[in-house]
Amino acid sequence: MIKSRLSAKAVLLATVPGEDGEPVLRYARVDGRRILNTGEGALAQFAEPTRASVFSPSSYFEQVELEAAAPKMLPLVARRHLDAELVFDASYRLRARRRGKRERSVTADIAALPELDLDAAVALLPLQQRPCLQLVPVELAIAALVRRATAEPVIVFWEKGGMLLSLLVADGMVRARTRETVSDENREVIIARAGASLRTTAGYRGEKREVFLTLYMGDLCGRGREAGEKAGKALESRLAKLYRARKGTPENAVLRDPELYGLPFVDDDWNFLEKDYRDQVQAWRYARPVAAAAGLVGIVFALYGGLLHVQALGAASEFDARQAKLRGTLAETDRIIPSEEAMAAVRNSLQVQRDSLSEVRLDRMLGWLTHLVPTGVRVRSLQVEPEPPPRAMGRTAPAKPPPGQKPFLVNLEIMLAETEFDAAEASSAALIKRLSQRLQMVDSRLDVPAPEPGVKRNVVLVVKARARAVDF
Repeated sequence: MIKSRLSAKAVLLATVPGEDGEPVLRYARVDGRRILNTGEGALAQFAEPTRASVFSPSSYFEQVELEAAAPKMLPLVARRHLDAELVFDASYRLRARRRGKRERSVTADIAALPELDLDAAVALLPLQQRPCLQLVPVELAIAALVRRATAEPVIVFWEKGGMLLSLLVADGMVRARTRETVSDENREVIIARAGASLRTTAGYRGEKREVFLTLYMGDLCGRGREAGEKAGKALESRLAKLYRARKGTPENAVLRDPELYGLPFVDDDWNFLEKDYRDQVQAWRYARPVAAAAGLVGIVFALYGGLLHVQALGAASEFDARQAKLRGTLAETDRIIPSEEAMAAVRNSLQVQRDSLSEVRLDRMLGWLTHLVPTGVRVRSLQVEPEPPPRAMGRTAPAKPPPGQKPFLVNLEIMLAETEFDAAEASSAALIKRLSQRLQMVDSRLDVPAPEPGVKRNVVLVVKARARAVDF
C-alpha cells in the first residue's frame, strides 16, 4: 500500500537529464502539502531530511511469476530471474515485492538499477550533509504520484533534457517502460510509436480497452490540454491539487516535476539505499533526541533524589541506586551516537569502485540477441562500430565520455517469421520493445520484398540503435 508522508517537512531531490545531456540535481522544499521553494543545483543550507529519485537509462521494471517458497527468498529468486534474462551485464541493485501468492509460485513486482548509474547519481546528492530517508528510480516516484489520482492504467509520457520515458502505470507500479532520445523532428513519431507499443503490452497483460488515460509530464507538461483530452485534464487537475504552491511557484509544478512530488507517496519497499547507510541514518536522526530525553530524565531523577535526601537521610542508598542507573543510561546513549570515525567509514563505503568498460563485447551482444529473439526469428546481419565523437565547438576539444559510457552504433537486420505485413508489424513492435531494454533506438523499419511466384517472402526488420559499452 502506498503511504503518504505529506505531514512532514522534507527536501525532495531528483537527478534528471539536463539540456546538455548531463545529469542535474533538482530540488523542492515542502512543508506538508505546501511547496516552499524549488530550484536546481546543490542547496546551500537546509535542516530537513531528504528523499531522492534518480534517473537511469537502464532501469528495469517487471511483474513476473516466481517460484519462491518463503518471502525471505524472493530477492534471491528475483535476482536469478534477471540473471537468466540477461537484463544486466554489470552489477546492479534490485528490490522485489510480493503482490500475490499461489500454490507453487508468487506474483512479484521487480525494480532494478545498475550500480554504475546509482554511483553517478549519488555523487550529486548531499548524503553526507543530511540523512537521506529514501532513494528510488524516478519511474516509481511518477507511478506513486499517479496512484494518488487514479488506480486505473495510465500511459505517462515524461521528458527531460531530450530523454523520453514512456510508461504504463497501474496501481502505483510500472508495468511497461520504454526510453528514447527525442528531438523536435522526431518527437511526434516516437510518442505515437511508444503509445502503440504500450497498448500492445497492455493487451498482452489482459487490458483490452481501446482508450487509456494519458498524462504528459516534465517538459511535455500542457500537451494534454492542447490536445483537448478531457479525461486527461481532469486527471491533471487532481494531481495539481495534491500540493499548494507559494506565490511565485508555477501552477503546474507538480506535473513538471512529478519525480519530486511523488516521493512522499512511494512505499518503503522500494528504498534503494543500502542497509548499512539506513542504519546509520536511524542513529543519525534519533541519537541526539534520545540523549536529550535521557538528560532530562536524569535531571528529574536527580531532583527527586535530592528531595528524598532532604526529607530522610535513610533514603540515600535508594538515591545512589537511581543515580547509577541514570549513568548507565547516559553511557548507553553515548555508545549509540555515531563517532566521526564511524561517519567517515559510511562516507567511504558510498564510494563504490566503477568498472571501466571501453568496448562492446560482440559475443555478449550475440548471446543476448539469441536469447531475446523468439523461435522462428533469426538475426541476418549485425554491424557494430564506434559512434563518431561530436564536432568540437571552436578550439574546445570534445568531452570524453565517462567510464563505460562510450557510444557505439549498431546496425541490425532481423528476419521475422511472419510473412504478412500486419502480423510482422505487431511482432516487430514487441521485438523493438525488448531491444530497447539495452539499446537506444535511433531508427527502425520493415523491408518487405516484392512477391515472387512460388517463393516465400521474409519480412526483415532493420534497426539502427546506439549501445553503451557498459551494457555489453
